Amino acid sequence: MHPHLNRTNNEGPPPPSPYPMFESETTKQNKTRQDKTHSCAEVTRILEECHARGFVWKAMGMCNGAKHNLNMCLRAERLERTRRNREAATVKRKEIVRVWEDIEANS
Repeated sequence: MHPHLNRTNNEGPPPPSPYPMFESETTKQNKTRQDKTHSCAEVTRILEECHARGFVWKAMGMCNGAKHNLNMCLRAERLERTRRNREAATVKRKEIVRVWEDIEANS
């Protein structure tokens, strides 16, 4: 039922999906997720290494600095994405207004 639990070494790629109908969507989601976090990959790796040290290490707050750095990196990405989306929306809105003005002028 869970072939990945029967492996002696959980490193490496996961086993093939027993549900191939969902595999392409999952692959697409993973690729999108990797593209979005590519610039924060190093910060993410540092946090994962800190978490791998164990529960006590996390519970004592030893990973808080790494977590804060990751949050700031992801925030910067989000702000940049928001700025680009806002600029694109402004351009699109101006184009729509121009088209409607042309339609009204020619009617």
